[in-house]
Amino acid sequence: MTTGKESGSDRVRHSHGCKESQGLCIVEVDENWRIIGFEEKPKHPKTIPGNSSLALVSMGNYIFRKETIIASFCRVAKRTVRI
Repeated sequence: MTTGKESGSDRVRHSHGCKESQGLCIVEVDENWRIIGFEEKPKHPKTIPGNSSLALVSMGNYIFRKETIIASFCRVAKRTVRI
C-alpha cells in the first residue's frame, strides 16, 4: 500500500488485513491499492485483490498532512471565533 506522501494525497485512511472481517467496516481497493469503496458490516466482505482469504478492514484512523489540517482549522476558526 502506498502512503499519502507517495501517492500525493492529502489524506490517508489506515486499514488492516483481517481474516475474521464479518461485522466490520470493509475497505474495497483495486489492484493498485486505491480505495474504490466501503461497506459497513457486509455479510460477505470483499477480499483484497490477489488474496481471497483476507479483507481490508477500516481502523477508522485518519492521518492528514500538517498543512492540510492547519488550513482546515484556520477556516473553521474564521467562521466561529469572534474577537
